[in-house]
Amino acid sequence: MRASYENLNLILRGLIAIIVGLSLFVFQEWVIIFFTQVIVAFLYINGGAKFVQVVMWQRSNRRLTEIMMQLFVASAHLMVASWLLLEQDFTTVFLVKSIGYYQILMALINLFSFSLMVKDDAGNRVDVLIRALIHLGFGLSSLILPTAINSTLNRVGWYFILLGLASIMDGRELSDKATYRSGRSRRWRITAPIWFTLLLPDSTIQKFNQYFTNKELDAQQFVQQNREVYVNYDPLALEVFIHVGKEGFNRVGHVDISYQDKVYSYGNHDIESRQLFDLIGDGVLFVVDKQKYIEYCMQEGSTVMVYGIHLSNLQKIALEAELAAIKKDTMVWHLTTDAQRHDYIGRMQLATQAQLYKFKRGKFKTYFVMGTNCVLLADQVIGTSGMDILALNGILTPGSYLAYFERESMKKGSFISAKFVINEGIYQEKHIANQ
Repeated sequence: MRASYENLNLILRGLIAIIVGLSLFVFQEWVIIFFTQVIVAFLYINGGAKFVQVVMWQRSNRRLTEIMMQLFVASAHLMVASWLLLEQDFTTVFLVKSIGYYQILMALINLFSFSLMVKDDAGNRVDVLIRALIHLGFGLSSLILPTAINSTLNRVGWYFILLGLASIMDGRELSDKATYRSGRSRRWRITAPIWFTLLLPDSTIQKFNQYFTNKELDAQQFVQQNREVYVNYDPLALEVFIHVGKEGFNRVGHVDISYQDKVYSYGNHDIESRQLFDLIGDGVLFVVDKQKYIEYCMQEGSTVMVYGIHLSNLQKIALEAELAAIKKDTMVWHLTTDAQRHDYIGRMQLATQAQLYKFKRGKFKTYFVMGTNCVLLADQVIGTSGMDILALNGILTPGSYLAYFERESMKKGSFISAKFVINEGIYQEKHIANQ
């Protein structure tokens, strides 16, 4: 039932995106003005409703702080709506400039990744440079060309059309008539801008945690279904773990892979090498027993989303070859300072006896949160199964991976054979039941 709903939802969203894209070709700025007017109407209606709510609250003896906050929000809605109404022409210019600055930012990120890959003598770096130059060219055209508005809106139109076609293809693959083709070749995927999925793992896990404490029927049904899947789960050879930290860049999320009961995790784990507000550092790979790692995550109060992936024998051989190729570029790393021992990596190794490695060469030698991150390594390994998460912007985040796995898990015959959430409570339940 849920798959059918998602099927229709994806197809409908795809059709809407295509209509928006075609409208941008034909009507150009009028489309932006139309959507601006829709937003203005929404803000006026919502702001007015909040003012009415304030009046109702005064009669029900609500606290003054609540009334003042609601009054502020209502006023902000009306002020923004009035400004947009008076400056409708400016909204088009603002949108075009924002797209230009976004693409300049993507160019700088890719250029920085390219410079790190040159320093580390990594292969396939020309692709990163080409992406950077394309972003730079488009970004500058949106900022300085006399035809910036028309060219940018045409580009956005193409983006919406391609995004819509991708959504329709995904919707078709969710239908009962579609079947998953094992071992297919990878395809490039049109994805939403990274900001839309950046904090998706954090918000998703918060929602899951609320389910576990919510007494409403829907929440309890989810908890019960999740518990049944986890308790009856027969571990597969390949699993993907997605979880988040509590602060800083850790809230963006982290991706680990588990193969044959060994977890492989890559990250910026050397506190002594971190630079640029922890954006870069020496890339560290640790390999640890899966059961010990999950136990440690539970002790740390983490909530972990698990996706079990079915592999054919040929896919297993390809995956093992990729893991061997990655480990060939590593060397054993030992903690040498108190700061390292007291940091996450030291505490985790003490609890799990994990093996630690640094890279001697290659693109993973230097970790970069927006480039060579945990998702890129996981994707390189499990990409041998033909998963098509490859992003045209060249940047993979835990959020984009989570969105991909959620969508894939609903396809008929998907390679994702199981998915569930583990937190300390249900982990302890299964542990006690198995004793």
